[in-house]
Amino acid sequence: MPNAYTPDYVDVASPLGMTATKAAVSGRKIGLLSLVIGAAFSIWSFSIASGITPFVVAVACWIAAPYVVIAITGLRISIMPATVMLGVALAVAAIFGVWAFDAVDEDAQGALVLLFAPAYQLVGVVIAAGIILTVDFMGRRRARKHLVA
Repeated sequence: MPNAYTPDYVDVASPLGMTATKAAVSGRKIGLLSLVIGAAFSIWSFSIASGITPFVVAVACWIAAPYVVIAITGLRISIMPATVMLGVALAVAAIFGVWAFDAVDEDAQGALVLLFAPAYQLVGVVIAAGIILTVDFMGRRRARKHLVA
């Protein structure tokens, strides 16, 4: 009996009208969108810097790190609930990023946001990725039990 937890190797329509393969492709698309958003934030950080130095490049990589974690997670998921959770995690990280990086002013204290906001994002995204991968694993395991039985 097909359900939302059907693994990626079974291409059966789920009750939501999505196949497991489509859910995996959606996870990859969310991952790609995450990389685009991370690159946009990094390019923005270059635009406010006075020049390109190794420190500015390191900060740009630090800003993109949470979005890279989301992209890697998107490669690993294959069930619809995990894909939806990943999309929510990306939306929350992007909204927090826009809100936090909007606070960057021309003074030195505002620039500290560029160091602390990605740390908060990274902690949240790593926790979310752990939950998402656990949901994905449990869903695949449940689907395998239903296929064997």
